[in-house]
Amino acid sequence: QTVGKDRIYICPAEAPHDYYSSADRPWVKIWMNIRGRVPLALLREYGLSGTVIADGKPLRPLFEQLRALVYSEKTNDECQDEILVLFIKIINGLYLIRKQKTQDAEAVEMKLFLDANTHRLVGNAELSAHVYRSPDYCVKLFRREYGTTPYNYQLLQKMTIAQQMLAQTDIPISKLSEALGYSDPHYFSGLFKQKCGMSPKDYRKASKAANE
Repeated sequence: QTVGKDRIYICPAEAPHDYYSSADRPWVKIWMNIRGRVPLALLREYGLSGTVIADGKPLRPLFEQLRALVYSEKTNDECQDEILVLFIKIINGLYLIRKQKTQDAEAVEMKLFLDANTHRLVGNAELSAHVYRSPDYCVKLFRREYGTTPYNYQLLQKMTIAQQMLAQTDIPISKLSEALGYSDPHYFSGLFKQKCGMSPKDYRKASKAANE
C-alpha cells in the first residue's frame, strides 16, 4: 500500500517498508516513534496492532497539538500525561474513522469534527457552521445517522476516553478532567459516575484489580 496526502498510518517496528519522498511533490509529514507497554496494549485493544492506513485529515489538529507539546519547554515528566491523553485521542479517532460506514458525507464530517475535539464541548451552532447548515438540520441528520444527538455523542466519546485513561494510566483525575474539557474535576467526577455507574477513582481501582 502507498501512503498519500492527508493519510495517517501505523507501521509496526518489524514491518518491512520503503520510505522516500517524491522530488517533484515533496510533502511534510508529522510522525512519532512509540514504544512501551501501554501504547502497544491500546493499539491491540483497538484492533490497530498491524499496518494501518486511513484518512488522517480529521486527526491533524491532534497531531499538531502533540508536536507542539513535545517541542515545548516542558520536560518529559511534566508533559507525559498530556502526551498520553493526546495519543489515546488519536488512536480512538483512527478506530472510529476505520469503523465509519455511513454514506452521508455531512454526517461523517460532523462526526469526525466531534471526534477531533474531545478536549472541549462543541455546541450545535459551531457544528452547524462547520458544515454550513442550520443547527436544527444538523441535529436531525446526526440523530438519524447515529441514533443520538451530537451532545450525547460527545459525552459518550469523552467517557470512553476517560475509561481508557483510568484503566491504563495513573494520570491524576484533575488532569484527565481538564484534558476532556471540564475545568471542574468535581463536576467531571459526578458526570462520570452518572454515566459509568461509579466514580473515576473507583473505576480505576476496579480496572487495576481486574488486570492483576
